[in-house]
Amino acid sequence: MFYFLLFFMVIMCAIPSVFSPRHVLVEGRETTRPKLSLVIIAFLPLIVFIGFRAYIADTPAYVNTYLNNNYGFVNSISNGYDFYVMIMKSLNVDVYWALFVFCLTSCLLLIRGIYKNSDSLIISMYYLMGSGIFFWLANGIRQFMAVCIVFNLLPLISERKILPYLIGILIATWFHKSAIIMLPVFFLVNDKLFSFEMIVKVLGFILVLFLIFIITPIRDIFLEVFALSDYANSIDNTAGGSIFRVLIALLPTFMIGFFKEEIDRDNDKLISVCINLSFMSAGLYLLSVFTSGIYLGRIPIYMSISELILFPYLFKLKTKKDWKYVLLLSFIIIYAVFFTFTFLQTEYASIVLGIHGDTFRW
Repeated sequence: MFYFLLFFMVIMCAIPSVFSPRHVLVEGRETTRPKLSLVIIAFLPLIVFIGFRAYIADTPAYVNTYLNNNYGFVNSISNGYDFYVMIMKSLNVDVYWALFVFCLTSCLLLIRGIYKNSDSLIISMYYLMGSGIFFWLANGIRQFMAVCIVFNLLPLISERKILPYLIGILIATWFHKSAIIMLPVFFLVNDKLFSFEMIVKVLGFILVLFLIFIITPIRDIFLEVFALSDYANSIDNTAGGSIFRVLIALLPTFMIGFFKEEIDRDNDKLISVCINLSFMSAGLYLLSVFTSGIYLGRIPIYMSISELILFPYLFKLKTKKDWKYVLLLSFIIIYAVFFTFTFLQTEYASIVLGIHGDTFRW
């Protein structure tokens, strides 16, 4: 039940942004952006409760590693998280405070991206919670740090600024090697929306990844080259991705079709990038059903994080079509159902906050 309360708190904290937005001009399009103070307020429940979690997801593994491994400078410099742990331990920081600061840093990156690029804070936060992306702050935190860095690099794709994008990807890769997958994406998602070239590139990218993951020798070389071989031991025994997750991933693709006329009219370059990334995400989630869910299913998060920008844009489009509100209602219901099925039996605990796993049982 705790996560339902957390969902409620986040949305309640985001509601004031509806009544007090910033009015901005983006590529000739009048729109709104949330005020920074209101974005921070909306994230406060996540920063506090996820930041100070304990005993949930892979947190015990991170706690054990922090307490029992002694990181020297030479051993830690090759990995961003190990380097961070080395600094925290040298300062004698408690393990749960160290995890809190790491979570806070990820949240600050999300805050920056949403503040600069989201048309609607409340829709961004609803998607962040309803899709379960927020739980990456507690589970897979090294990779999610890389994801948050990539999230802030998306405008560089639309602006064709390859050098700062490359530097950003290298920093993201420092935290998790899988972020290197976003390097070729720079050249794949900036074509004209719905063009033949874009479709060929996106489908080609998905096909190449699919072949990598199903052909064992190629996959093992890929894992070795990018230092991801720790996944290889479990991949062959792992079931495919969830069909429910695939259906959820296809939702933005379905909605984009209804708004095609308005999207073409605006011709927003960043939104075009986000739409192409959304197509990639849906395709990769679909392929994860036929391969390893834990493996290939970890890649689409780099693309689906763009939907924190895409969904607010779609629902803020100026259109006379009445079904816009039907789609908004469908969005609310579908992600509420998905959240319920995902977190109904998930417990929460925090040593710092004095909350135990059975505190919020139904």
